Amino acid sequence: MEIAGKIVCDIIDSNIVFGIVAVVFSFLAYRHTKERFRLDLLDKRWEVYEKVLEFCSRVTQYGGLPKHCDDDEERNKSILAALMASESSFRGIGYHKARSLFGTDIHGKLDKLDKAYSFFITYQDNSHDKHDQQRAHLSFVWETVNDLPEIFKPYIYFGDFKQRSVRNAILSFTLGLIGIALLIVGIYVGIHAISFIIY
Repeated sequence: MEIAGKIVCDIIDSNIVFGIVAVVFSFLAYRHTKERFRLDLLDKRWEVYEKVLEFCSRVTQYGGLPKHCDDDEERNKSILAALMASESSFRGIGYHKARSLFGTDIHGKLDKLDKAYSFFITYQDNSHDKHDQQRAHLSFVWETVNDLPEIFKPYIYFGDFKQRSVRNAILSFTLGLIGIALLIVGIYVGIHAISFIIY
């Protein structure tokens, strides 16, 4: 009977260790899944970021969104690119993309960019009597271009992600080997327990 009691204690001890390893694996799987989700969103968020940057850069370059000019094809292409960038980032389908990908902090900035866009389209070359409003909108767009990396940082910056992912991969591999070893030990102890009980 003494041997059977020792075997039962060994089985309980191995189950406790196995349970602890399972908890550690669950935590690492959670962290990996969370980082993977962030990586999946990065491409979509980066596209919106690029389009906002393109729109702001073009508006800053031309001091607004001037009308089509027959003499300057390069300017026309540039303005068209700005209009398309706005549709991909904060107008049209871009509006809905941004709402689903970012928080309210970004929504507020994009709403202000949309108001600037509306002003520039409405008063393309006839904004002489709206000089103060135009200057305010241009100033906001200029500030947005300069602050864009900081504004989007919570959504697209990964900092030392590469270093962390390598460290996590090594840790996961090591814990995997330990888990396999513990599983083998658990099976071994279980087989011996059964063989002692049978014989």
